[in-house]
Amino acid sequence: MQNSRKWFMRIAGITLLAVLVIIVRVLFINIQDTSLITSQTSTTQQVTEESTPLPTQPLVEENTPLPTAWIITPTPEDTPPPVPTPLPTPITTRIPIARFPLAGIPPEAPDSSYNVFHHDNNNIIRYTSAENKEEVVLDVYAQTSLFLGRRGTGTTRWGELSPSGEQMALVLTNFESLSDFHKEGTPNYKKPEYFLYLFNFSTRELKLIVENAVYPVWSPDGTRIAFRDRQTGGLNAFDVATGQIESLWAMEPDLGHQADWYVWSPDSQRIAVVKAWNDYANAGGIWIVDTERRDEAYQLVGMEFNAMNLSWSPSGKQLLFLSGEGRRDTPERPINLWVINLEGGNYQQVTFNFTLGGRPTWSPDEKYIAFTGTNLLEQENIQYDVWLLDSASYELYRLTDDLATEQNPVWSVGGGKLLFDIDNTSIWSLNLMDRATQQLIPNYISYWFMQ
Repeated sequence: MQNSRKWFMRIAGITLLAVLVIIVRVLFINIQDTSLITSQTSTTQQVTEESTPLPTQPLVEENTPLPTAWIITPTPEDTPPPVPTPLPTPITTRIPIARFPLAGIPPEAPDSSYNVFHHDNNNIIRYTSAENKEEVVLDVYAQTSLFLGRRGTGTTRWGELSPSGEQMALVLTNFESLSDFHKEGTPNYKKPEYFLYLFNFSTRELKLIVENAVYPVWSPDGTRIAFRDRQTGGLNAFDVATGQIESLWAMEPDLGHQADWYVWSPDSQRIAVVKAWNDYANAGGIWIVDTERRDEAYQLVGMEFNAMNLSWSPSGKQLLFLSGEGRRDTPERPINLWVINLEGGNYQQVTFNFTLGGRPTWSPDEKYIAFTGTNLLEQENIQYDVWLLDSASYELYRLTDDLATEQNPVWSVGGGKLLFDIDNTSIWSLNLMDRATQQLIPNYISYWFMQ
């Protein structure tokens, strides 16, 4: 019995020792495997950090599972561009103010003078540069019991002076602001009405010439006034000598189109006009209407361009327009300047990453194009400055650089000065020989023009 107990204890001890040996061996193998994986992970990280070229194909056969430490993501050959971010990315060096005098700019004659017309509610005011003073030339309401058209009445062009300066076409309304409107069928309903009047400076006569008419534009020879029919949206013309009205280009009002931004050619024989989408900021395609031969209007620029602010060159060979289409390098969509060569019908973008404000204008000798706008790549804030563009080389010249909003540049008759408005509150002149500036009119309300 004693011997059996000793034998059992010996067998148990040997068994326990064998189990301990097995456990130790398993632990040793696991430690080695862990060390190997850690070493591989460290090697992989080092390869990535040192920018060693990465394989473009898997290191093993397809569908073979890889240890986590061995997974390597290949670098794609074509990395897509980053998603555009709002300004100030990117920002470029600011274009400096140009050196004065600019090449080819004629000095303004000392005795040259001009008139600027604007309005104060229903009073039409004339500023005379020779005398540096203002005077009221007409109180519209006192003579007609009607109101002068303005932005608050749904009209952007309240009037225009004839080429001779003897007469003025005026848009009058039967309401003072859009707040006067009431829904049709309700008490106090007032139907909005628009009238085109002609004012003669010499005789002081103010007479009605067309009803349901807005946006008057004189032909350069002074014989006709183009206007838009408020009911049809079509383009018509009033013959000043005969009083006859003729349709130049009919619209499809049911399709939401209207004639807009139209300008006469210098020879008064053609009109460039935008067939505008009424619900898209009055922009669209560009057509040419021959007012002499009455041929079918032909299209220059497609509706998808959403063109606006047309300007015909003094020679009649080119046409300017603004469009949000074209090349750009900024997340924001700019409103850039385009030029159409009418002989071939081709057009090209001449400013990039700019947003222009108002209508661009040609210098009298056609050497420069003046416009106001902001270079979206220059600053975080929208800043409208005055610029010139060489019409041959398309080189840019900056004329102002400040935080004010400058718009609507107009050339003087001699071409030596530019007039523009600041912050929709005052009108200034800038001498292109020495960059001298002068405030002409301290207060004005809306659209103005000069003679």
